[in-house]
Amino acid sequence: FPVTIKVEDFRKSYEVSAMPLCEINYSLGEKIFYATKATREAVGCNTNLGIILLCAPLIHAVQKYPDLKLHDGLARQQYQKFLLPQYEKPVYYSRNLQ
Repeated sequence: FPVTIKVEDFRKSYEVSAMPLCEINYSLGEKIFYATKATREAVGCNTNLGIILLCAPLIHAVQKYPDLKLHDGLARQQYQKFLLPQYEKPVYYSRNLQ
């Protein structure tokens, strides 16, 4: 069935996803999972999944390596970790929230 998305849904999405994305104690996978979950709970669909997937690694790198340039922090972050079992479940479920 078609979903009607309003401008207010996008506003609400960024408001509720900001805290999980910026939570310094979350892993990269947890940032994505909880930001997506908060969005789904608030507006009933993934209005900002793309921006979550873009911003989460950037925010995580800056938080984890504050003394490095962003590029170096991203390189050090090693995206391979994103594919390890400890990260698979949160990322998998973020795409399949119901």
